[in-house]
Amino acid sequence: MAICAVQVSAQTVVRGKVVDEEGIPIPGARVSIKGAEESVLTGFDGAFRMISSVADGELIVEYVGYNTTKAKLTAAETVIMKKTTLWNEIDKCNWLVSFQMGFPEIENMQPSFGAMLGWCKRYGYYIKGIWRNNTEAIVESGKDPSEFWTTGTYTSAFKALTAGAILRLESPFHLYAGAGMTNREVSYGVSGIGNVIFNKAGCDGEWKLGFDVGMMFKIRYFMINAGVLWTPERPGMVGNLGIGVSF
Repeated sequence: MAICAVQVSAQTVVRGKVVDEEGIPIPGARVSIKGAEESVLTGFDGAFRMISSVADGELIVEYVGYNTTKAKLTAAETVIMKKTTLWNEIDKCNWLVSFQMGFPEIENMQPSFGAMLGWCKRYGYYIKGIWRNNTEAIVESGKDPSEFWTTGTYTSAFKALTAGAILRLESPFHLYAGAGMTNREVSYGVSGIGNVIFNKAGCDGEWKLGFDVGMMFKIRYFMINAGVLWTPERPGMVGNLGIGVSF
């Protein structure tokens, strides 16, 4: 039975049927109209009939163990409800906050730290910041990238601020992509001079346009993400990992 809305005088008669994904009728589901006080329960055959003062609006169907389902009053199809599971709860835990790490130098394990804040239902948005000031590292003999190498140490810094969109794929997987600015600096120690910025790798400490892309796995109160930060004007990509909570 399709949803049917017939306007009679100043009232609207709404008829329809509620079933699960296998087409089995759902008795006892509560049916209401957004903005109206009236509500009814479906019968043993899943059918319902109600009279409302709202002529055009949104039908809301609720039942324990199933996701709340919404449909237009004029929709010419049966209301299909999905069972609530960890995989399809899109109406819960839409905010997310996570701890982030960026790895510009994997071999020396000097991550940058930051946070990611976002919101997502079927689609959403996020903002992410990763920051690390200059830290000193030891470079093994024979790995000197500069003919002026003398001291065996260097300092490096990596900073990024990006924002973008989140798209829910086949739950619980999400794809996120964004853009922003990145700043990366590598300076090598030169005897008698100090640290000198080594521009050959493009790590000159200037803010450049960068892109952020990755995959997110989110189930109810838990989420993890993995991706890369890429700056076209600089070689290589910076790996990015995160873990956090949704609420």
